[in-house]
Amino acid sequence: MPYWRLFYHVVWATRGRQSLLLPRHAAMVEETIRTVCRERGVIVQAVGLAPDHVHVVASIPPAHSIGEVVGQWKGASSHRLRRDGDFGDDAFAWQKEYGVHSFGERALADVLSYVRSQPERHRLGRVWTALERIDDRGESPSAPGLSRGYPMTDGALPVNNHDPVPPRALQRPSNGEPGH
Repeated sequence: MPYWRLFYHVVWATRGRQSLLLPRHAAMVEETIRTVCRERGVIVQAVGLAPDHVHVVASIPPAHSIGEVVGQWKGASSHRLRRDGDFGDDAFAWQKEYGVHSFGERALADVLSYVRSQPERHRLGRVWTALERIDDRGESPSAPGLSRGYPMTDGALPVNNHDPVPPRALQRPSNGEPGH
């Protein structure tokens, strides 16, 4: 068995960014994600939900592609919501896109804190724009909150609610190479 230390932050939104995820739906989504992860040997670090999007921090083994695992999370959770969540057969769906960031172990605590504090961060408009993006056009699940969020440069992530400076592990040196 190979040695691996891989950390990913993944975010995706409801179709049309509709605020459909009530607390009972959020519990179903999280339970489904955790079940898929147990079945695939994926380590769930955190799951954070807002009414219109989902954040997952996970360690995905190299035997699985990120796209495969995200597809399983989205497929299984949308199936469960249509079956058990009062949506009906076609009334619930996720957007096709998703955003993913890899990061080092030194940034894990900051990313976990961010994901676990989703409701408060969105209420206060203190989102990390880079961790809200779901496509190359800069689309994000909660555009109104992003306009009040921290500006992002070079994919850097802020450390906490008050400081937009990223942890050293996430900073890029001036030569454009990843930081150490």
